[in-house]
Amino acid sequence: MLKDWDILDFANYICKKETFGNTSLQSESTFDVAFGVDKNFVPPMGIMITSILINNPQIHLNVHIFLDSILKEDHEKLKILTTENNNLQLHLYYLDVELFKNFQVSKGYPIAIYYRIIAAKILYPKISKLLYVDADTLCVGNILAFTKLSFDDNILMAVHDRGEWLAQHKREIGIPEQQTYFNSGVLYIDLDKWDQYDVSGHMLEMLRNKILSFPDQDALNLIAGEKIKAIPVKFNQFL
Repeated sequence: MLKDWDILDFANYICKKETFGNTSLQSESTFDVAFGVDKNFVPPMGIMITSILINNPQIHLNVHIFLDSILKEDHEKLKILTTENNNLQLHLYYLDVELFKNFQVSKGYPIAIYYRIIAAKILYPKISKLLYVDADTLCVGNILAFTKLSFDDNILMAVHDRGEWLAQHKREIGIPEQQTYFNSGVLYIDLDKWDQYDVSGHMLEMLRNKILSFPDQDALNLIAGEKIKAIPVKFNQFL
């Protein structure tokens, strides 16, 4: 028997799409990055995008932004950013948040944390590899370093989380002691594998029925943890 997520067309929850920037520019160094934000995190996301451009002037940057609303002044600033950077394209996907009704939300974990779950599903199969990044991040090096890594038949790559709290947290949510727990702030995803294992569907099903301390991050570790490849800390350095 099919579950709701198995027959759901996530594209139906895109209310509107906008694209800014040079739509004709393509190159072998095209790189796709995705963000999931609410209107409060658009400004730091803009800083993150700018930091990528400053440190990677050689790439054609495709940025996919999943959001439900944006302030007019921030919308204009994003458009200006594309006029100032000929190697930048921005794609805005306005989501119907009805998809996430009754999901766990709080001040620290707004509904936007769930946007990353369907971003990979919506962008597939037009894109094969995708870097998802939290908006409160900075790029300080060559982002194409991700493309030099091998997935080794894993779904995605991420940096292991750390802290004295971690061992107890893994016990609480049912992750084996020997299994690595990953931070979801920076994810380099093989979209073919993500689709093959239906990670979006399984995560949404879990989050609809289970209360978790770090909702999207816990669900990702519980569902895909054994198919996540650990990469060096430099790819997601905490400050």
